[in-house]
Amino acid sequence: MFNLSQLRNGTLKRYKLIFFIISTVIVSTVIIAIVFTIINAEPTHNHDSNDDDCNI
Repeated sequence: MFNLSQLRNGTLKRYKLIFFIISTVIVSTVIIAIVFTIINAEPTHNHDSNDDDCNI
């Protein structure tokens, strides 16, 4: 009986660990995507303004 309960606790801990890892990966990918969009958005706006200045 003790072994069964220990096994259940072990699997629960493993599932919690897997869930924690998956959630952290998802959160990190979302943060990286937002950061990349911000970084990519700023230079394009700057390039557009520079092109306008060159055209004038």
